[in-house]
Amino acid sequence: EGCNGAYVGKTWNLGYQSHRIGRRGSARLNDIELNDPTVSRVHASIGPLGGGRLWLLAESTSSTVLLNAESLAGGERRELRG
Repeated sequence: EGCNGAYVGKTWNLGYQSHRIGRRGSARLNDIELNDPTVSRVHASIGPLGGGRLWLLAESTSSTVLLNAESLAGGERRELRG
């Protein structure tokens, strides 16, 4: 669920596949588009691990990817638990 600005209360149904997250652009590269200047064109990816768990991959090397207020380095992948 979104927790900042225009995304407060917004939810995305992820299903059982991975999704690319990034800033809206003319190329439409992302499954989840965020219209925010602090988000890279290709910011992060998220996908299922099974058992209700997800992974988050920081794709951006130029913009900060935050997970629970912790900064992830570009290429860093973390497991998320619900």
